[in-house]
Amino acid sequence: MVCPYCGKCMQTGIISGDRYPLKWVPENDYSFLFSVFQKGIKLTDYYQGNNVEAHFCEECHKIIINVSEEHLGKH
Repeated sequence: MVCPYCGKCMQTGIISGDRYPLKWVPENDYSFLFSVFQKGIKLTDYYQGNNVEAHFCEECHKIIINVSEEHLGKH
């Protein structure tokens, strides 16, 4: 994948979750104590391998994750 910020080649890898699925939550809605119950965009699913493919740019220090259609709209 080509980095949309600098145009260099990105390295493909995996971000792995542990006990709970990873999800993106807007900064103003995040609460550490209730993070398991918060609504957000699920990035991983515990039952289908709790990891997500990601692309890392060594030049920009950016990580890009493609969110699957099935996870959009799920909370």
